Order: sequence, then C-alpha cells, then structure tokens
Amino acid sequence: MADRIRITQEKMEKLFRDLAEHGNFEISERDGSCYVAYMMNDAVEDYLILTQAEVIGDLPEGAGKIAELAVIRGEARDGLKVQMKDGTFCTVWYDESFRSMQCYDQSRLMHCWVPHEEYMRRLVYQVATMNDKEKYHPDGDIANEKERALTPLMQFRPFYFWSPIPSSIGAYYGETEEGIETFRKIAEEAGDTAMLRQLKRYRFSSWLFGPQTAIKVLRSEACYRVLLKKIREACAGYPRRSYGKEEDARIEEERKKITERFCGNGWHGMWPRFEKEKTAVEVFEEEPFTVLEQEDFTFEFKYMIEKRSGKRIRRGMTEKLDEAVASADE
Repeated sequence: MADRIRITQEKMEKLFRDLAEHGNFEISERDGSCYVAYMMNDAVEDYLILTQAEVIGDLPEGAGKIAELAVIRGEARDGLKVQMKDGTFCTVWYDESFRSMQCYDQSRLMHCWVPHEEYMRRLVYQVATMNDKEKYHPDGDIANEKERALTPLMQFRPFYFWSPIPSSIGAYYGETEEGIETFRKIAEEAGDTAMLRQLKRYRFSSWLFGPQTAIKVLRSEACYRVLLKKIREACAGYPRRSYGKEEDARIEEERKKITERFCGNGWHGMWPRFEKEKTAVEVFEEEPFTVLEQEDFTFEFKYMIEKRSGKRIRRGMTEKLDEAVASADE
C-alpha cells in the first residue's frame, strides 16, 4: 500500500491546474473521502485524496472532460469546484488533502483492445506506459533506468504499428533515429542477422516501408523473446497490486485451481506457463485498480496459446480456461 503524503493548498491548486490543462477528470467517493485520478494505468496509480468530504451536487460518473476546475477557500474548509462539459456540476468540501503514488509490476498483465497479434500489442502497451512514466508524469521522470532504455521503441514505426487500441497511435510518437537504434540493439542481442539486414535497409529508406516491415518485426521470435525479457527485468523491482488479505488469498486460490486444471489434464510446468506436446499456454492477468475502479471490473485471467510447428510459433488468445486446456488436443 502506498503512503499518503499530505499536500499544501498551493500544491493542490497546481495539481488541479495540471488536470484542467489535460482535460480529463475522474473523481469518486468512498468511505467518506473523495479520490481524484491523476495518472492511473497498469504501471502506476497516482491519485489525490480529499478527507471528510462533503459533496454538494452530483459527482461526475466515470472519466469526462472538464469545463471548469478550481480550488476555493471557505471560512472553515477548503473546497473543489467542478463543472464538466456534459453539464454535471458539484462542489466538494474537505478537511485535508493527500496524495498517494505507487508504481507496480505490469509484466504479467494483459491489456489489449484489438484482436489478433495480442502478444505484440501487449508489449507495445507496456512500453507506451513506461514512456508515460518517463515523459508525462507531473513530477518528472519516474521511470527506472531499464524502462528508460526501452521507451525509444515508441519512436520506431514498425513497433508501435501494433497498436493495442483500435486507432493508430502514430500521431503521438512519430519516428526517430534513436527509436530505430534501440530496436537494432535488440536484434543484435537476439542474434537475428536477417532482422539486422532489414533494419539497415529500413534506416536509409523508411518512407518506402509499410506494414510489411511491422510483420517482419512481429515474426522475429528471437527479437520478441529479448524484448519480453527486457520488459520483465524493467518491471522486476516493482510490487504487484494488493487488494487486502482476503481478496489476495482468493486470487491466489484461483491461480491454484487453474494450475490444478492444467496439470490434471496432462500439462506440465508451473504457474504461469504450462506445456503439452507442441503447445504451450501462458496465463496473464487483468487487474483492476486498487481505487477508482468500476464496481463491475474484476480480476480476470487470459490465456495465450502457443502452437509450435517446426521453427514457427503461432499465438492466439482466449479468455476461456476450457479452450486453453483443450488447445493441445486440437
């Protein structure tokens, strides 16, 4: 659990100015306090806490666009005036303000909103999240050295071609020599001489290359393995999310049941990877935030199925345990 740090009125005003500048705003009420999202993603939860909160009006539902956001000073208490572009309006009076910020290990998580090639899209999402920690956090760079070594990949077009969201993300990142060089070093470490030759041609005529280059990046098993290893190493120093003793125990019990299901059907291995003949299944997780999460969002498991045929590996995703367990028999 992250520590709460008391913040001054002046600091609150600056933080809320930042939020107003970015336009998105999300606030929720729980146990007599209001929680305001600052930067919330798989890798970091950063939010503000307003204690002994009294809400006048209606709190906005979910994230939305701000029309007006201001800290006001009352005779006895401070307040937050919120008006959303959808017309929602409220004032939150509170006693004290705190900030909570904690980085988390995202390497075992799966977030992807586009079908097919989810295994690559997941890595793009994770590197993009590291990039946000480095470049967009209001306190400056909060990424570690290993994360910073990977973030230039978001300036390499064939990598971010595999967008985890339905729309292209190219407009946010562009392409730089540093991005190409970062992937070249990964290919060099992987010993992929064919990819190194392809990158040499790409470097001097990238404008000629389209999605086919991205497909070759995707099909480089050696580069994929090196990148996967580097992401896991970069995340290794961070804790996993905790939801309290009772909920953590329930999640661990679910992991044990899944392990027993695989092992009881002829699979070998241990959590989170199981193998049977020429098929492997790796289990990933989708975690809710520890605060500011929708009530219907729960901890879920997702299964990446790997089918080996000679030197080639085909991957697919399923959310159904039955399909994952039966995948070796198909």
